[in-house]
Amino acid sequence: MSLMRRWLYFRNRPEPLRQATLLLMLAGAAGRGESLLVLLKAQGRVTRGEWCEQLQQLATLLDSGHSLSTALSLIGDLLPPHITAAIAASENSGCLSSVLRDEAERLIRQMTEGAGSSGTFMMTAAATGGVFLVVAALLNARMAGVFAEILSGFGTEQPAITLAFFDLMGIFFENWIFLVLPVIGLTAWGTWYFWSDSRHRQIYGCPLYAHLIPRYWVPGLLRIFSTSAAAGLPLIPCVQATVQQLPAGRASDRLLQLIEFLKQGEQIPAALRRAGLLSTRDAAFLESAAIAGHPDWGMRQLADRLEEQRLRRARRRRVLLAGGMQAAVSLLVLWFAVASFIPLVKLINDLS
Repeated sequence: MSLMRRWLYFRNRPEPLRQATLLLMLAGAAGRGESLLVLLKAQGRVTRGEWCEQLQQLATLLDSGHSLSTALSLIGDLLPPHITAAIAASENSGCLSSVLRDEAERLIRQMTEGAGSSGTFMMTAAATGGVFLVVAALLNARMAGVFAEILSGFGTEQPAITLAFFDLMGIFFENWIFLVLPVIGLTAWGTWYFWSDSRHRQIYGCPLYAHLIPRYWVPGLLRIFSTSAAAGLPLIPCVQATVQQLPAGRASDRLLQLIEFLKQGEQIPAALRRAGLLSTRDAAFLESAAIAGHPDWGMRQLADRLEEQRLRRARRRRVLLAGGMQAAVSLLVLWFAVASFIPLVKLINDLS
C-alpha cells in the first residue's frame, strides 16, 4: 500500500480498495434495488468519516429514484469519472453487472501493479542532494584553506579536480542567500505537486493533468463503445455521458468534436482518427475488426493494448527518472570523495 493510499484509507476517504469493494457490491446487487439499499446502509454503519457519509448519500439518492450514474455524479468523488461514465453508458444495456466487475478488477490490478508516480523517491533524492551541497559548502569554508596550507607547506600543488570542486562549493557558499529562496520554493512546489498528483490518482484514477491529454481517456471510451456495440445501443448518447463526467479541458473538447463527427455520419474509427484520438494504425485495426463482424472485440482489445502501452511508458519514465536522480547524487558524492582524498594520496606519493 502506497503512502498516499494508506493516508486516504485511515482518513476514511475514497481510495482504490474501497472503490473496488463498492463496485463489487454494486455488481452483486445490480437490478435488485432493495438489496442494494440494504447493502449500502449496512456498509455505511460499519464505516465512518467521509466514506460513510458518501455511502449514505448514495443510498438516499437511489431511494429517491435517481439512477446509479446520476447519483454518483451528484456525489462527485465517490468513484473515478471514467467509471461513472462507463456506468452511465451501460445502465440500459443489460450488462451493468459485468461492467462493474470489470472496473473493480481493473482497479485491483492497478493497485497490485503499483501504477503510481516516483515523486516520493525523486523528492527524497533531491532533498538528499540539497543537504549534501549545504554540508559540502560548509566544509569547503574550512577545508579549502587548510588543504592549501598543508600542500603548499610540502611543496605539492592541489590537483585540478580538487580546485574545481572547492571553487564550485565556494561559489555556492558565497551566494547562498540568492539560492535559498529558489531552492525552497522549488522544493515546496515539487512536494505540493507530487502530493496532489498522487492524491488525484488514488481518488479519481487519473493524473492531475489528465484533462489536458485527450488520448488518456481513449481506452475507457473504447470499452464504453464496446459495451454499446454489443448491446446494440446508439453511440452518441454514450459519448455525451462520458463528456459530462470528464473535467473541462482539451479532452472534453475533443470528445465534443467526436460527437459532431458521429452526427455527420462518420464511422467510429474514422471519427476517432479525425478527432485526433486514435492513430491511423489503430483506426485501421478497428476497421478490420468491424469488417470481420467483431467490432466490440476489436474495441476491447485495442483499449487493453493502449492501456498497457501507457503503463509501460509510465514505468519506463519512473525507472529513467529514478536512475537519473540516483546517478546525479552518486556522482556528486563521488566527486566530493575524490576531490578530498586525491590531495592526500598525492602528498603521500610525493613524500615517499
